Amino acid sequence: MNHFRHFRTQKAFTLIELLVVIAIIAILAAILFPVFAQAKASAKATACVSNMKQIATAALMYPSDYDDHMVIAQSWYATAPINGQQFTKDGIPFNSWRSLLYPYTKSSQIYVDPTASNIFQSPALSSAPSLNAMFYGNLGINHMGMAPMYYDGTNQAPIGLSSTSVSKPAETVYFTEMYSNGVDNKIDGNWVWDGNWWQNGMVDAPECWDTNLSGTDPNQVDGNVFCYWNWGTGVWDTGYGLDNAHGGDTGFVTPRVANKVVTVWGDGHCSKPALGELAAGTTWYMGINSNDTHFVPGQTDKYHWNPRPTQ
Repeated sequence: MNHFRHFRTQKAFTLIELLVVIAIIAILAAILFPVFAQAKASAKATACVSNMKQIATAALMYPSDYDDHMVIAQSWYATAPINGQQFTKDGIPFNSWRSLLYPYTKSSQIYVDPTASNIFQSPALSSAPSLNAMFYGNLGINHMGMAPMYYDGTNQAPIGLSSTSVSKPAETVYFTEMYSNGVDNKIDGNWVWDGNWWQNGMVDAPECWDTNLSGTDPNQVDGNVFCYWNWGTGVWDTGYGLDNAHGGDTGFVTPRVANKVVTVWGDGHCSKPALGELAAGTTWYMGINSNDTHFVPGQTDKYHWNPRPTQ
């Protein structure tokens, strides 16, 4: 009985003490949650770097099987089934660089950036969902310098450059994080980029548009290289409502973690430069009119996108 009485008379926590404990826990949680979020983002960025390195390895292996020609941005009327499935758009067999590198990567998911929102899932691919990553993946190729599309005034055709034609591979952008086609933006109920299938998987370089169509001006990008829009604000960004988080102002190039862009360079190494570093050698800055983005005379040696690719 004495033991029972002793047990009943033990002191319990007061309401004030409980509130103090709860307040301390809340303060610790407020401190730690951002740390956990940063750790999670950092882990995803590391996974993205790993994916990009695998893509780089595949891209460097590719020329050995194709007479020293690097992978092209995209291929029409060519059959290269992935997991027994061939992507066809508007009745046309189509393969992007992702599909062409698939025999080397053996994975479709490495084309999906884990730091980004989920990619678009096309209803047309419900029977072959792995093809969504081939078409709507959010890692893009520098098509202007490493896989150019040459335009003859009527048609555009991909050209496979020789791997030895890149004079400064360690300083030339090959792949970057990009806006995921088909996600987040709708116009009149339709996904913005779902219809423009011919430009998927490609990021534009700063100084994209060329007013000198002869392509002979050393301060201009080769006028025969097809591009979609220049870095800077303009009708494309306004018309499609694309902010920088969705590749606006930067030709689809999209920074995601700590305002850095996971980037693979021509020699296969990977780093995370800022947008300003990627646009070195040009007049670009966030918010500049796209018509005003051009090379800085005497500073084209700082340019990272191979301003004059050759056939």
